Amino acid sequence: MPQAKTMERPTTKSELEQEPALVLEYDAVRKQTHRIFSRGSTDEIPGKPTDWLAGQCLRYGSSMAGRIASYRALTGRRQKCAVLVSETDRLLYFPTQGLDSADCVWIQYGRLVQYRGIDAYTTKLFFDDGTVYRCLVSRRVLQRQVKSCRAFLAALDENLRVSRSRSYAMMEDLNRFLKL
Repeated sequence: MPQAKTMERPTTKSELEQEPALVLEYDAVRKQTHRIFSRGSTDEIPGKPTDWLAGQCLRYGSSMAGRIASYRALTGRRQKCAVLVSETDRLLYFPTQGLDSADCVWIQYGRLVQYRGIDAYTTKLFFDDGTVYRCLVSRRVLQRQVKSCRAFLAALDENLRVSRSRSYAMMEDLNRFLKL
Protein backbone atom coordinates (compact mmCIF):
# COMPACT_ATOMS: atom_id res chain seq x y z
CA MET A 1 0.00 0.00 0.00
CA PRO A 2 1.50 3.40 -0.97
CA GLN A 3 2.24 5.84 1.80
CA ALA A 4 0.39 9.13 1.94
CA LYS A 5 2.47 12.12 0.93
CA THR A 6 2.90 14.60 3.76
CA MET A 7 2.16 18.09 2.48
CA GLU A 8 2.90 20.11 5.60
CA ARG A 9 6.33 21.14 6.73
CA PRO A 10 7.59 21.90 10.22
CA THR A 11 6.93 25.36 11.57
CA THR A 12 10.04 27.13 12.80
CA LYS A 13 10.21 29.34 15.88
CA SER A 14 10.80 32.40 13.71
CA GLU A 15 7.61 31.61 11.76
CA LEU A 16 5.62 31.40 14.99
CA GLU A 17 6.75 34.90 15.91
CA GLN A 18 6.19 36.30 12.43
CA GLU A 19 3.02 38.10 11.45
CA PRO A 20 0.77 36.26 8.99
CA ALA A 21 1.42 36.98 5.33
CA LEU A 22 -0.96 39.26 3.44
CA VAL A 23 -0.43 37.45 0.12
CA LEU A 24 0.90 34.02 -0.87
CA GLU A 25 1.95 33.53 -4.49
CA TYR A 26 3.64 30.55 -6.11
CA ASP A 27 6.73 30.61 -8.32
CA ALA A 28 6.34 27.41 -10.35
CA VAL A 29 9.82 27.70 -11.89
CA ARG A 30 11.59 27.88 -8.52
CA LYS A 31 8.93 25.76 -6.75
CA GLN A 32 8.71 28.31 -3.94
CA THR A 33 6.01 30.35 -2.27
CA HIS A 34 6.59 34.06 -2.16
CA ARG A 35 5.04 35.56 1.00
CA ILE A 36 4.25 39.27 1.14
CA PHE A 37 3.94 40.84 4.59
CA SER A 38 3.00 44.26 5.93
CA ARG A 39 4.68 47.23 4.35
CA GLY A 40 5.95 45.11 1.46
CA SER A 41 8.46 42.92 3.28
CA THR A 42 8.78 39.49 1.66
CA ASP A 43 10.34 36.08 1.99
CA GLU A 44 10.31 32.78 0.15
CA ILE A 45 9.61 29.30 1.47
CA PRO A 46 9.85 25.95 -0.32
CA GLY A 47 6.70 24.39 -1.74
CA LYS A 48 3.26 25.62 -2.73
CA PRO A 49 1.04 28.00 -0.76
CA THR A 50 -1.31 25.09 -0.04
CA ASP A 51 1.59 23.24 1.63
CA TRP A 52 2.20 26.20 3.94
CA LEU A 53 -1.53 26.62 4.64
CA ALA A 54 -1.86 22.90 5.45
CA GLY A 55 0.99 23.20 7.95
CA GLN A 56 -0.57 26.28 9.54
CA CYS A 57 -3.93 24.52 9.87
CA LEU A 58 -2.20 21.63 11.67
CA ARG A 59 -0.43 24.10 13.93
CA TYR A 60 -3.85 25.36 15.05
CA GLY A 61 -5.24 21.85 15.50
CA SER A 62 -7.09 21.12 12.28
CA SER A 63 -6.48 19.84 8.78
CA MET A 64 -6.76 21.82 5.60
CA ALA A 65 -9.18 19.23 4.22
CA GLY A 66 -11.38 19.75 7.29
CA ARG A 67 -11.22 23.51 6.90
CA ILE A 68 -12.25 23.27 3.25
CA ALA A 69 -15.08 20.86 4.11
CA SER A 70 -16.31 23.31 6.76
CA TYR A 71 -16.22 26.19 4.28
CA ARG A 72 -18.18 24.15 1.76
CA ALA A 73 -20.77 23.12 4.34
CA LEU A 74 -21.34 26.66 5.64
CA THR A 75 -21.31 28.49 2.30
CA GLY A 76 -22.49 25.93 -0.22
CA ARG A 77 -19.48 26.76 -2.40
CA ARG A 78 -17.55 23.99 -4.12
CA GLN A 79 -14.82 25.90 -5.91
CA LYS A 80 -12.19 28.37 -4.71
CA CYS A 81 -12.81 27.54 -1.05
CA ALA A 82 -11.20 29.78 1.53
CA VAL A 83 -9.20 28.27 4.41
CA LEU A 84 -9.72 29.44 7.99
CA VAL A 85 -6.32 28.84 9.55
CA SER A 86 -7.29 30.04 13.05
CA GLU A 87 -10.71 30.79 14.52
CA THR A 88 -9.17 32.77 17.38
CA ASP A 89 -7.24 35.13 15.11
CA ARG A 90 -9.88 34.97 12.33
CA LEU A 91 -7.00 34.21 9.98
CA LEU A 92 -8.76 33.42 6.71
CA TYR A 93 -7.11 33.07 3.28
CA PHE A 94 -9.00 32.87 0.01
CA PRO A 95 -7.70 31.79 -3.42
CA THR A 96 -7.99 33.78 -6.61
CA GLN A 97 -8.13 30.67 -8.81
CA GLY A 98 -8.56 26.93 -8.43
CA LEU A 99 -6.37 25.33 -5.77
CA ASP A 100 -4.40 23.34 -8.33
CA SER A 101 -3.60 26.33 -10.53
CA ALA A 102 0.04 27.45 -10.47
CA ASP A 103 -1.25 31.03 -10.91
CA CYS A 104 -3.44 30.88 -7.80
CA VAL A 105 -2.71 33.65 -5.28
CA TRP A 106 -3.93 33.39 -1.67
CA ILE A 107 -5.08 36.60 0.00
CA GLN A 108 -5.61 37.20 3.71
CA TYR A 109 -9.25 38.27 3.99
CA GLY A 110 -9.12 40.11 7.32
CA ARG A 111 -6.48 42.61 6.27
CA LEU A 112 -7.93 43.46 2.84
CA VAL A 113 -9.73 46.80 3.08
CA GLN A 114 -10.37 47.72 -0.54
CA TYR A 115 -9.86 46.55 -4.12
CA ARG A 116 -10.19 48.29 -7.47
CA GLY A 117 -10.31 46.82 -10.93
CA ILE A 118 -7.59 48.16 -13.20
CA ASP A 119 -8.78 46.33 -16.30
CA ALA A 120 -10.77 43.17 -17.07
CA TYR A 121 -8.02 40.89 -15.72
CA THR A 122 -6.19 42.90 -13.07
CA THR A 123 -7.20 44.21 -9.65
CA LYS A 124 -5.34 46.38 -7.21
CA LEU A 125 -5.62 45.24 -3.57
CA PHE A 126 -5.28 47.64 -0.64
CA PHE A 127 -4.45 46.30 2.82
CA ASP A 128 -4.98 47.92 6.21
CA ASP A 129 -1.29 48.78 6.65
CA GLY A 130 -1.04 50.63 3.32
CA THR A 131 0.40 47.73 1.34
CA VAL A 132 -0.82 47.71 -2.27
CA TYR A 133 -0.68 44.53 -4.36
CA ARG A 134 -1.49 44.17 -8.05
CA CYS A 135 -3.21 40.85 -8.68
CA LEU A 136 -4.02 39.10 -11.95
CA VAL A 137 -7.67 38.46 -11.16
CA SER A 138 -10.79 40.28 -12.22
CA ARG A 139 -12.55 42.57 -9.78
CA ARG A 140 -15.68 40.48 -10.18
CA VAL A 141 -13.96 37.24 -9.07
CA LEU A 142 -12.43 39.04 -6.11
CA GLN A 143 -15.81 40.52 -5.20
CA ARG A 144 -17.38 37.02 -5.16
CA GLN A 145 -14.57 35.67 -2.99
CA VAL A 146 -14.86 38.53 -0.48
CA LYS A 147 -18.65 38.13 -0.32
CA SER A 148 -18.28 34.39 0.25
CA CYS A 149 -15.72 34.93 3.05
CA ARG A 150 -18.06 37.44 4.71
CA ALA A 151 -20.92 34.90 4.57
CA PHE A 152 -18.69 32.17 5.97
CA LEU A 153 -17.60 34.25 8.97
CA ALA A 154 -21.21 35.33 9.58
CA ALA A 155 -22.27 31.66 9.63
CA LEU A 156 -19.49 30.87 12.10
CA ASP A 157 -20.57 33.78 14.31
CA GLU A 158 -24.18 32.57 14.24
CA ASN A 159 -23.14 29.03 15.16
CA LEU A 160 -21.10 30.40 18.06
CA ARG A 161 -24.01 32.56 19.24
CA VAL A 162 -26.38 29.58 19.20
CA SER A 163 -23.83 27.42 21.00
CA ARG A 164 -23.34 30.04 23.72
CA SER A 165 -27.11 30.42 24.15
CA ARG A 166 -27.42 26.68 24.70
CA SER A 167 -24.52 26.71 27.16
CA TYR A 168 -26.10 29.53 29.18
CA ALA A 169 -29.44 27.72 29.23
CA MET A 170 -27.76 24.54 30.46
CA MET A 171 -25.94 26.49 33.20
CA GLU A 172 -29.22 28.05 34.34
CA ASP A 173 -30.83 24.60 34.48
CA LEU A 174 -27.89 23.27 36.47
CA ASN A 175 -28.03 26.21 38.89
CA ARG A 176 -31.77 25.64 39.43
CA PHE A 177 -31.18 21.95 40.04
CA LEU A 178 -28.40 22.63 42.56
CA LYS A 179 -30.60 25.06 44.49
CA LEU A 180 -33.29 22.41 45.03
